[in-house]
Amino acid sequence: MQSAILKRLNRERALGRPAALVTILSTRGSSPRKAGSQMLVFEDGSIFGSIGGGLAEGRSIRAAAEALKTGRSSGLEMTMNASVAADEGMACGGEMEIFVQYVAAPGPDPGETGNSRGGPEALTARPGTSGTVPPPHE
Repeated sequence: MQSAILKRLNRERALGRPAALVTILSTRGSSPRKAGSQMLVFEDGSIFGSIGGGLAEGRSIRAAAEALKTGRSSGLEMTMNASVAADEGMACGGEMEIFVQYVAAPGPDPGETGNSRGGPEALTARPGTSGTVPPPHE
């Protein structure tokens, strides 16, 4: 399933669409899916894949919608103890650690920023990066 997730993510990015990648990092006790399970959430609310349904998936979809709105990744910890499981009608009663990663749509090609030479000075910093590009040697 992971290769299907990555293929779909790449397809959406090629179309210029951001996504949120939801990944189960760890589980303890009973859970519908195990670490490594993933799903994608898109701006229109559609999903691809599953992390097991139920309460954990619902909360993850809400966190993914927030990530798509703000452009920020986040983490979730789900504790599905016996009382929560019983209240929600769930068969599982474990714990899950989930990461919701915002995946931006690709920006313009750095060579298309209006600089006809397309050299290093045409590069722009991406969020979360720092540094400088030295001027080209003439």
